[in-house]
Amino acid sequence: MTKNEKIFPLIYRHLTRNIYKKKKNDVTAPSLVEVITFVVFEKAPLSYFEKFGHEGIIKIAFSLQKIVLLIYSILKFFFRLAKIIFKMLKTTKRLLVGNRAFPSVIFKEKLPFSSNTVIMGDVVVFHSFAVEGKKVFLYFSRFKEIKSDLLFFVHAYPEDVNQLPKDRYEQGYFSLDNWPEIPIREWPLKKTYTNTIDFSSFTSGYYKIKVGIYNPVTFERLSIQNTTDSSIDLGWILIK
Repeated sequence: MTKNEKIFPLIYRHLTRNIYKKKKNDVTAPSLVEVITFVVFEKAPLSYFEKFGHEGIIKIAFSLQKIVLLIYSILKFFFRLAKIIFKMLKTTKRLLVGNRAFPSVIFKEKLPFSSNTVIMGDVVVFHSFAVEGKKVFLYFSRFKEIKSDLLFFVHAYPEDVNQLPKDRYEQGYFSLDNWPEIPIREWPLKKTYTNTIDFSSFTSGYYKIKVGIYNPVTFERLSIQNTTDSSIDLGWILIK
């Protein structure tokens, strides 16, 4: 039997008699000081045992446990403090955004739900659209909190496919994707956002337009409620 094998039972008996802690009624669950003791026991050189014995190991274990618990308490305090500050800043930002005077050209009073209303991803509502000359106005609103920055995609399929550049032949549409002027996560809940699509550089004619919203990082689109689609087909629109 080696010297370590003789020392181990002494340490174990001392720990089980004086500092053993029950956890969830499991008497075999080791305490923090036990773990530290066993680590020190495994790492300390034999000369240490000859000089200080197992009591020295236990004293070190308790000292280290106090240090570990102190560091944990400090970190826990600062974590809770940071969490409170973050929550306060988030609330303040929400209040400031809610009270911001947005341009009327971007936001208007919330449109009522109708047969044309489409719910997207359970967070955004597409209400309707309007066409004036070479501009198409898309009306959206947000009814739930959202954290991600989302992007609009707008695909315009020309009746005359010869208008398409060569690199768009395969897709068959013009891509008019755009960022909202005000991030969707900052939209006031009682307002409707107007997304303006400018066709002034396009030839007059009919265009089939599909719109939607997606995450530019994951490319995941907001699905249309009660369907398997992820885009809204506005049909053929005359751009004069």
